Amino acid sequence: MKRSISKRPRVRRAALWWAAGSVAATVLAGCGATAGPDSGTAAQGQGGAGGQSGVIQNTPQAQDLRQANWHIQPYQATDQDGKPFNTDQMKGKIWLADVIYTNCPTMCPVMTPNMAQVQKKLKAAGASAEIVSFSCDPDTDKPEVLKKYAERYNADLKMWHFVTSPGFDVTKDFVFKSFHTSLTKNPPEVSGGITMYNHTTQFFLINRNGQIVKMYDGMKPPIDQIVQDVKALE
Repeated sequence: MKRSISKRPRVRRAALWWAAGSVAATVLAGCGATAGPDSGTAAQGQGGAGGQSGVIQNTPQAQDLRQANWHIQPYQATDQDGKPFNTDQMKGKIWLADVIYTNCPTMCPVMTPNMAQVQKKLKAAGASAEIVSFSCDPDTDKPEVLKKYAERYNADLKMWHFVTSPGFDVTKDFVFKSFHTSLTKNPPEVSGGITMYNHTTQFFLINRNGQIVKMYDGMKPPIDQIVQDVKALE
């Protein structure tokens, strides 16, 4: 006689995995990785980004994170103009964030044009969201390098900040504590002669209280949904 096999341990393990905060990104080989909670364990929520019904929804390109209770951590950096940047200055604002580096040969050349399209659509919709791109390569991405990179993608720097930190470990710690995803560095001898970074490819939506309420697939972002979610937070 065949014994029935209970599926409860598997469900329990999945629940514990979510509760522990390991829903972060799984970093893959190369220069980036998509990240997101499993659709079966993601916070569904009954309201929109700002409490409005039917706005934030889980899809293959977007995940509701309100119940995960992730918050942006303190972080001091320098922007593309050489001016001090602090995440505290984003309090009270609605903003989007991603992690990039200017020498990235694979993911970032897709992500940054996508974010530029998001900014364009936000401006057309009259949405006031700002954007912060956190460089994970402080050795290369000095302010002048970040500014040239931003200009390459026609970024509106009044509303889009490209920032670099004093060191890789500072950014690594910030990314882990804020976005719950790992950030690793591959030296030239193991990555074809250039330094490469494994980083999340997600776009993160942050509300006025510094809480990350949603994340989107930065390689194929649902731009109209992002605009809708931002408008719901206003």
